[in-house]
Amino acid sequence: MKNFGLHDLRVVRPRDGWPNPAAVATSSHAADLLEAARLYDSVEAAIADLDRVYAATARTRFMHKPFVTSKQVAGDICSGLVPAALAAAAAAAAAGDTDADAAAAAARSPRAGLMFGRESSGLTNEEVALANKVLTIEANPVYPVLNLAQAIVCVSYELFHARAYGTEGTDAAAGAASTLPAASSPPLPSTTGLGGDRGSAGNQQPASTSGAIAAASPSAAAASVGSAGPAVASSAEELRRRAAGAAAQQQLQPAPRGELDNFVRRLVGALDESGFFESADKRPATELSIRNLAAKVEGLTRGEVALLHGMLSKLTAASEATAARRRADKAARAEAAAAAAVVAEAVGGRGGDAGATAAADGR
Repeated sequence: MKNFGLHDLRVVRPRDGWPNPAAVATSSHAADLLEAARLYDSVEAAIADLDRVYAATARTRFMHKPFVTSKQVAGDICSGLVPAALAAAAAAAAAGDTDADAAAAAARSPRAGLMFGRESSGLTNEEVALANKVLTIEANPVYPVLNLAQAIVCVSYELFHARAYGTEGTDAAAGAASTLPAASSPPLPSTTGLGGDRGSAGNQQPASTSGAIAAASPSAAAASVGSAGPAVASSAEELRRRAAGAAAQQQLQPAPRGELDNFVRRLVGALDESGFFESADKRPATELSIRNLAAKVEGLTRGEVALLHGMLSKLTAASEATAARRRADKAARAEAAAAAAVVAEAVGGRGGDAGATAAADGR
């Protein structure tokens, strides 16, 4: 990591404890990186402050996940995160934002994380699902698996090379970042890294049971990509082939804007029925914010929009069932109270009659 400018190491649940004497003993002049490493109990906590996370894996996964190669990752970070950060900073400056926290958040460099898994088994499906994109290192498809140290070196070198030389070193033959139906999958002022379950040979890396993250703050460079295929066989060819064929499958076709708009209308209607819009005056602005939020979502497939509809249907059905139970309980309580009142009145009436009879007998 230190060879190529990565300095923010985040370790998740170290298998062999921390600090790891074996890692310190073999770290040479990089002990400061280990001393500054941050420990986390979960991957979710380790990536919480990052703007984008890449999961490094050589295996195909049964999930819809965009992927990039190690040569494309620097350009993908800078072309995707930097423009958004610059736009946010410019908007804050133009608005004359006096909120110091908001201004600082808008002005800070975006941070990307590189997540590496265990030496023995890599990342789990659940951990890959937490990432925004899959990162794959192209290798001989007969044996594409690298150990943890090798994987980190390959990716770290590409980031360093992009910082030093700009876009001419990017993977022009790899093609633009693709979206997998089932993925396996600039100057950089500061970067972060996180180790795996077991380290490289000789246990030189810190141990972790939940994978590793490397976060980077990029500043410039865009990927230079073309459409030509690689000159030799590559482990990423299968990923590209599956990505190219994904559009032929109905559930993986990009969702038209109208389908997402239909979902938003359903969502707004369900929120209305639940009493979400408490203020009639604020409702138009709140509804507009919801629609603006939905407009920022890009790349959803028809299958994913259908999944959103299914989740909303279950939530509304559960809410309606709960409301029906509450109405039934309320009606039952009211009926019981009415019956109790009738019984009390009947008992009171009999008591009055007995009192009147006793008075008559006294006379």
